[in-house]
Amino acid sequence: MLLSPPKGLPQELPLFEGADKVFHVVIFAVLSFLYKATFSRQAFGRCFLILILYGIATELAQEYMHLGRSGDPLDLLADAIGIVLGYRAMRLLAHKLMQR
Repeated sequence: MLLSPPKGLPQELPLFEGADKVFHVVIFAVLSFLYKATFSRQAFGRCFLILILYGIATELAQEYMHLGRSGDPLDLLADAIGIVLGYRAMRLLAHKLMQR
C-alpha cells in the first residue's frame, strides 16, 4: 500500500487529518515487532537502520516513480516512531513472558 497509486485506495481514506501518519506508525510498529521477534539477539540500532532505510526507500519511490504519490519527510518521522514503539512493545512482551 505504501507505493499504491491513490486511485487504487478506498475513497473513504483519510478517515481524519493525519490518518496516513497513523498508518505509517502502525505498519512500522508491526515490522519492528516482527523483526525483534525474529532476530531477538540483534541490537536496536540494526533494526532501526534496516527499517528506516526501508522507509526512506519507499518515500523515494513514491516521489520519483510517478505513481501519483509523493514522498513526505513527516512519513519518515512516523516510520521512526513506529519502529521504536514496535521494538519496545516486543521487548516488554518478551520480558513479561520471561517472568512467568
